[in-house]
Amino acid sequence: MDKPPDYEEKKTHIELQCEIQATTKKILAVDKQIAMVKKALHHAHIALHEVDILPPDTKAYKSVGNMFLMTELTQVKTDLDAKITSLSTRITELECQKQSLENSMKETEDSLFELTRQHMQMLCGNNSTK
Repeated sequence: MDKPPDYEEKKTHIELQCEIQATTKKILAVDKQIAMVKKALHHAHIALHEVDILPPDTKAYKSVGNMFLMTELTQVKTDLDAKITSLSTRITELECQKQSLENSMKETEDSLFELTRQHMQMLCGNNSTK
């Protein structure tokens, strides 16, 4: 026995809706990651600004695990610059990932709309022949 075409349409409709929900959750997760990385980037910029103000002979300490090591101020600045660069790169990667997810969601929404439109046309066509 073949299943009626209506069953297949419902199944496809549900799958598309589930895909949209999953993609929406992924987009929200990426948004949260972007916010966290932007916050860390802001903190790194503030730290770099404060370190730039200090005189060159100031003692600086770098946190390594549970201890602090005396480090040259130039090394601290270099480390902060590297951190800022890596965080900026991470933000760019996350924004690209978000854009990709949004494009995927748009395609899924278009497919769902087209499926609904075809179903409505089929219903209207069946009603006009009765």
